[in-house]
Amino acid sequence: MKITDICKQKRSTERYNIYIDDSFSFSALAEDIIKYNIKISNEYSKDELNDLIKKCEYDKAYEYALKILSIRDFSVNDLKNKLKTKNYSEYTIKGVTQKLKSYDLLNDEKYANKLINDSLELKKDGINKIKYQLKSHGIENNIIDNIKIDNKKECENAHDIALKKYKLIKGKGNEKGKLYRYLSSKGYEYDTIKKVINEIIKDADDEELK
Repeated sequence: MKITDICKQKRSTERYNIYIDDSFSFSALAEDIIKYNIKISNEYSKDELNDLIKKCEYDKAYEYALKILSIRDFSVNDLKNKLKTKNYSEYTIKGVTQKLKSYDLLNDEKYANKLINDSLELKKDGINKIKYQLKSHGIENNIIDNIKIDNKKECENAHDIALKKYKLIKGKGNEKGKLYRYLSSKGYEYDTIKKVINEIIKDADDEELK
């Protein structure tokens, strides 16, 4: 099998289409052309060609992974799923994720800690919702089981959002039930919800008695 043509892709100045025996075979990065000495008239056995295609696919996947990781963080599972949508082989996906993990560019513990921090500081979610989100991103149970939540901060968040909700529903009936459903939907546990609702209702009653 012989390389009969190498053409630059129209939509990318860094990628080339490689033709074997006058038919498109695979694409390669510009640096792959140099690294693997890909030239017109090069001849390969079937095994040699398959090995070359695997190397070029790996490099393409790794470049893509670095690109999207520079935009936002990914869990290992999410990145694997993203690579799957690009139809990379399981062999390539496994190799790319392992390399990224070895450089600490892909780290589920760091990802989990950032998600927890964002959930507490920005979204004001409760522990149950935080755990659900971690599971949805494929974070392993041993990491989830070891997460540490600032209980004081969580209670303060629950109180803040519940108070805002209470001001909207006050006087419209069944305030306690509405607050319970709201805080439950935000992922707070029963004990926290009960404590916060009692505090808010008591403070409201005390204010009315003044």
